[in-house]
Amino acid sequence: MKKFLIFLVVFLALIGGGLFAAVKMVPLEALKPKIQETFHAATGRDLIITGGMRVTIWPDIGVKIGRVAISNAAWGKAEQMVSLDEMDVALKLMPLFEKRVEIDRFVLRAPRIYLETSKNGQNNWDITPAEKTAEEQDKPQKTESAAAVQDFSLSFGALKIVDGVVHFEDHGKAEKYAFDSINVTVAAGNMDAPVAVEGQMQYRARQLNFNFQADKLSAVIAGKPFAGKAVFDVAPFIKTSLEGKFLQSADNYLTAATETQIGDINGLLKWLSPTHSGEIPFTSLGFSTGKLQLGKAPDVVFGARLENVALKLDDFEMKGAVSFRQKAGAPPHIDADVALPVPLDVPALMARFAGGEDAAEEQPAEKTQAAGWSRDVMDLSALHSLNGTFVLSHQGLIYKNLKSGAGKVTLTLAGGKLVFDMPETGLDKGTLSAHAALTEAGAGTMLQIDLQSKDMPVQPLLIAFADIDKLTGAGTAYFNGTAKGNTQAALVSSLGGKAGFHLRDGMLHGVNFVDITKMVQKKLSNVGLGDGGTEFANFDATFAIQNGVMKNEDFYLRGPLVEAKGKGQVDLPQQAMTFRITPQMILKQAMQENAETGEKTLKTTGIAVPVDIYGPWTALKIKPDYAAVIQDALRDPEKIEENVKVIKEEVEKNLENLKGIEKELKNIEKPEDLLRGLLGQ
Repeated sequence: MKKFLIFLVVFLALIGGGLFAAVKMVPLEALKPKIQETFHAATGRDLIITGGMRVTIWPDIGVKIGRVAISNAAWGKAEQMVSLDEMDVALKLMPLFEKRVEIDRFVLRAPRIYLETSKNGQNNWDITPAEKTAEEQDKPQKTESAAAVQDFSLSFGALKIVDGVVHFEDHGKAEKYAFDSINVTVAAGNMDAPVAVEGQMQYRARQLNFNFQADKLSAVIAGKPFAGKAVFDVAPFIKTSLEGKFLQSADNYLTAATETQIGDINGLLKWLSPTHSGEIPFTSLGFSTGKLQLGKAPDVVFGARLENVALKLDDFEMKGAVSFRQKAGAPPHIDADVALPVPLDVPALMARFAGGEDAAEEQPAEKTQAAGWSRDVMDLSALHSLNGTFVLSHQGLIYKNLKSGAGKVTLTLAGGKLVFDMPETGLDKGTLSAHAALTEAGAGTMLQIDLQSKDMPVQPLLIAFADIDKLTGAGTAYFNGTAKGNTQAALVSSLGGKAGFHLRDGMLHGVNFVDITKMVQKKLSNVGLGDGGTEFANFDATFAIQNGVMKNEDFYLRGPLVEAKGKGQVDLPQQAMTFRITPQMILKQAMQENAETGEKTLKTTGIAVPVDIYGPWTALKIKPDYAAVIQDALRDPEKIEENVKVIKEEVEKNLENLKGIEKELKNIEKPEDLLRGLLGQ
């Protein structure tokens, strides 16, 4: 701004000389060489005047100069730094006699300004006066004229730019910016009075409208602190207004209250930077703030901080503080500490980042592929378009059928890695802590999950994260897993880690071990499972997970009527399971002490027949292994005889519970009769 003010002063001085000459009846064409010489001496640049010059002296002193240009720096790409079709300037005559310069009008028509920065950082608008000759250096300096100029006050009427163009090119960074169709009107009384600027311009085929007001024109021109208000909009992208203090320091551009509405976030980013890639997973942004600060730092090209913010991203509303910084060659970085007035739906938020429509090519069904899991590619590239840390104070988190109480979570996004942390948080019943990390890398995308629950019903957790609803009860549970891929099927098939639970007072749905024991007596060999279940007082299991298969070696369930032990695996990719369980009808239990060690264990007496439970989750089958019972009997026939005796004693005490096998038990007289029954003879 200062450099262009120098041009203005030089022009006014030249005009004054031209007017004086006109009064003396000197031909205007004869003035051009002198004007050009004086301009070159003051600026070091050439002034090219190819149009005509016309002067008026009444009622105002005015001059019109057509087709004027100022040469560019020697290294510049453009031939001319400034050119214009016409400059129309008029000074009020009478105030000059009172040492007042009142500009009645100052109009620049079709100015074209080409600003350039060289590869070594030089600016073409840096003006250096021409070197003086030895003769000129020996001449005494005139100071009277400068003092005389300072005695004059300066005021303005209408200042206009009509159909202007400003182009900027940074040769070092290979960046170009072009502002066209610039129309500006400036209204200012004098240098110490308020100023108002209103105008429009075109930038990348969009019209930008702006309005600016400041409390003191001289402060604006000098780049000193001033109070002001600015409003601008670019339809349909953004409309913003701010009011506050400008240029408080070299690094503090603005401190103000502001209100902004962005109707198309991604459209705005692409308009500002055509090379911008990736999609921000939101459409609209609206915010107001009590305090906005804009500035820079040594390693930050541009930064902003917003306090007392009311923010709305599409249908997500929040309040708090937000900061933004942009470093050269890096994605934008946003830090936020905000509070949500309503519960946050986590899947809905994650869906914003996984909104890809492309689907993976269909692959032939193989055992290694996940049956029933989606193979649609999840486009998570948006994770690379932004970095930041988001601290959310919430009124509850919703994940499918899970809902937490109020708490705080932290989201960290850096280099395409999104990390979610939730400390131990109360749920409807029990507590849950969670940590998850998602690192985008195309087909190599990595997912890591760590869940810990205490005194929490297990069924909602299994439904939410494994789509399994066969187990109820409450207790402790954990899941630590990692997976790789950018489809649901790939993630499930590559899952590895560990899991486990210790549950109490629940039911294993679809598996009724009491009925399984009765089934043995009915000589059934292969049946489907019904809608029943097995009630338990305790249920424990741990799993080692590899390639989506959860292997178990310590299955243990104890209920009021049955005890079951076993091992097996859950095949998540195939949505199937294979378990070998040995259920035992509890007819008698007693503590038994080891004679050598003194260790006491609970001994259960009853019928124990191993069964295989297998098949897809939706159609599990069960098959007793009678051969194993026979082999056990041959190894220890006295044990069979003892069990028969206990069974007969317990029948009278448990008629209701053992009604299904009562009749057959009463007909058993010898151990071999039981074996015949098991063999179907």
